[in-house]
Amino acid sequence: MGYNLFRKTGRVTAGFLKSIMRESVSEMPLFADLVERGFPRGYAESLLDGSKPSGDAVGFLAYAVTSPAASGINLSARTLQATQGYMRDQLGLEYAFAFGRITQQPGVSGDYRTACAQLNEYLKSKRGDELNPDWAVRFHQRAGGRIVAGVPYSTEKEHGFLVAYHLKKPRTE
Repeated sequence: MGYNLFRKTGRVTAGFLKSIMRESVSEMPLFADLVERGFPRGYAESLLDGSKPSGDAVGFLAYAVTSPAASGINLSARTLQATQGYMRDQLGLEYAFAFGRITQQPGVSGDYRTACAQLNEYLKSKRGDELNPDWAVRFHQRAGGRIVAGVPYSTEKEHGFLVAYHLKKPRTE
């Protein structure tokens, strides 16, 4: 009915992910700056990462699929929670990251750095319950993820976002 594809990656270290999570508390960094500092450009680059994970490795939550037949039973959230527990308890990981897809697709500039800033502003917006209006962003917020930065053109046609999880200290925004 559902599954998560995930892997342990050494390209992004726990120290690096922890530092950008700290930065994102006060001011969301531009994704362009994170890429310049060595963060993978996107989903495919993270999935195809051939580096050997070390003790400072993190988890990459690559993909989640649930059957429409399971609609209404929170299968996506339960699958993510189980995967986080496995990464923490069985793999010994402290941090994980994922790329999410923005469902409402705001218009952004053709200039990459400007688009990063515009998406960050969109991701900072909140409803009355203090969560983002976009359901995909809210899903990760409710699961304890920290929205780190907007990712313009994460696919050819869509924008996305980077979310980070502190697996040993679950939290909600």
